[in-house]
Amino acid sequence: DSYMQGLDTSKARDQMDEAIDPLVRLLNGEEVTAKTDWYNLQKAQLQFVSYNERGVEIAVASQVSPTGATAAGKHGLGLLSIGATSAGAFNALASNWAIAEEAAKDHGKTVDRSSWRLVGPVHIAETREKARENVRHGLERWIDYMTQVAAIPLGTPPGEDPIDYMISTRLAVIGTPDDFVAQMERLHEQSGGFGCFLSLDHHWADREQTKKSYELIARFAIPKINQLNRNRIASEK
Repeated sequence: DSYMQGLDTSKARDQMDEAIDPLVRLLNGEEVTAKTDWYNLQKAQLQFVSYNERGVEIAVASQVSPTGATAAGKHGLGLLSIGATSAGAFNALASNWAIAEEAAKDHGKTVDRSSWRLVGPVHIAETREKARENVRHGLERWIDYMTQVAAIPLGTPPGEDPIDYMISTRLAVIGTPDDFVAQMERLHEQSGGFGCFLSLDHHWADREQTKKSYELIARFAIPKINQLNRNRIASEK
């Protein structure tokens, strides 16, 4: 993308940071005058104000490096931890949030864990065997895209079943609602608490089985994770 747009990738992170401040102010309905060596805003403003009185909610993408976390803290924005279940990003969860909090403190801002989103791949079925069967529909194409086009090394050892590898490393949940709950508990413990989990839309299974996966998460996993039935269960006991 950078090549097609004639952008210097070595400047991308600095330019992201330079762009956030005027974007936040514009989306909050302010008039902005700001100039850098690559943009010039003169009394700029949006034609429409936000439907939300608090402005448009913004989250800064982050993976392993502290760049995104620093930017989120500096501007008091949400944090979007992409690939949170991969080894590097998982290990960096707690430290990245600490960086965001420190940056917020240094710039007179605050960050809230409720606006922290973690992202990872999931497919749920009634049984683990069914889940494994479902994902073979599109998993191979996804792996090819991620490694060849997105240039993200997934680290699957040669000759090893990628499903076995993803499950054993906990890169993905391919199993039952209880397996999903276990992954959320693992992420909660590692991060110290986050706002919500976003399931990566990966097309591993066909459309009907994908919809079924979301249904099973909604019916059986989310009530456990958020303890929605605790009073009813106590009453039954």
